[in-house]
Amino acid sequence: MDVAAATLVPGDVVLLRGGDIVPADLRVSRADRMLVDRSVLTGESVPEPARVAGDPVEAALADRHAMAFAGTSVVGGRGEGIVVAIGT
Repeated sequence: MDVAAATLVPGDVVLLRGGDIVPADLRVSRADRMLVDRSVLTGESVPEPARVAGDPVEAALADRHAMAFAGTSVVGGRGEGIVVAIGT
């Protein structure tokens, strides 16, 4: 079902598909050819593939491909993520 982003809490599971705006910071738990446009965070003009494998602890924001951050957009494929952080 579709729910308002304001009602999400950490631990919720969010399904994503091409054209969606990521509603909260998510840890990617499933990715099927999912491409994320993270240009609002990184300035990169090319969408990057999301992955399930964890990122190194010291990875910079631009190198965290197992996360989908709020406000970025899914431009292809589909996936699933677990809410780890929400806005105020």
